[in-house]
Amino acid sequence: MDTRIIVRKFFRILAVLVYFLYGIGISAVIGIVIHIFIDLKCSQKVYDAWLSWGTYVYATMAFLWIIKITIHHIRWYICTSPSRTKCPKCRTKVQLTRYGEERFLSAPVTLYLVFGYVKSKMRNINMYFFKTSDRPYLQLDCPKCGEKQVICPYCHEVIPPEKVKCYYNRPSVCPHCGKYIYTPLPLQDCEGLTKVKDIAE
Repeated sequence: MDTRIIVRKFFRILAVLVYFLYGIGISAVIGIVIHIFIDLKCSQKVYDAWLSWGTYVYATMAFLWIIKITIHHIRWYICTSPSRTKCPKCRTKVQLTRYGEERFLSAPVTLYLVFGYVKSKMRNINMYFFKTSDRPYLQLDCPKCGEKQVICPYCHEVIPPEKVKCYYNRPSVCPHCGKYIYTPLPLQDCEGLTKVKDIAE
């Protein structure tokens, strides 16, 4: 297997750990804000209730939320086959893969100069929320009849090629069900980058 593919798959798995820690951090900050608000704005009775059982309820809900987004990320961005459906042509049950997966993993490793540090960081935060809430386009490659289609990960309807829109830093929309789909492009397809050199073709 190509070294670039191995490395990129490893970084995807590492991203799950990073997103898990993001979830803990976000939950902790929200918990602190709630604690300060209750302490300053609410009565002593409400504050005591928060300290006695409210914090435990919040911690449990936050933990379940973190587990949910972790499972979502593993299923839709790590697993080889996130879903399955019937081929629209021969009705054979087919395992679906992520659209553009091979091109994304095997893209050349290139060094870029990123302009706008804050803008770049905000874009990464946006991508975190997209990956933990949206699903990617799915690819159908039927082994029986050879049918190849792009499939919506929500309604499993076939999406025409001209309707498939991928962006680096924002989701697109299914033309059938209207739900958001996030299939990130390789870094070299992102606007606002200056190429320095190819590290590996």
